[in-house]
Amino acid sequence: MSNLNNEENHIIRFLNLFINIIKSSAFSYKPSFIATYLYELSKMFNLFYQKHRVLKADIKNKDKRIFITSSVGKIIKIGLDLIGIETVDKM
Repeated sequence: MSNLNNEENHIIRFLNLFINIIKSSAFSYKPSFIATYLYELSKMFNLFYQKHRVLKADIKNKDKRIFITSSVGKIIKIGLDLIGIETVDKM
C-alpha cells in the first residue's frame, strides 16, 4: 500500500510482528507476550480510529483503512483465541 500516513504505517508494521510474538510466546511458555501485544495493538488502533475517518474517508483512503481495521480485528480475535479468551461475533 502506498501513501500511508504515520499511524497506518505504524499499525501495519506492528501487525507484521504478530507471528514473531506467537513464536516467542510459545517457545518461552509465556502467553503474556500475546496479551501485551494485543493490548498495545488495541491502544495503537484506538488512537488511529480517533484521528482518522474510516467509512467516511475519501475514496483513496477508504479501502486501505477498511483493510487495516479488518486486519486488526482478525489479529485481535486470533490472539484472544490463542490465550483462551472467547470472543463474540457481534455486539
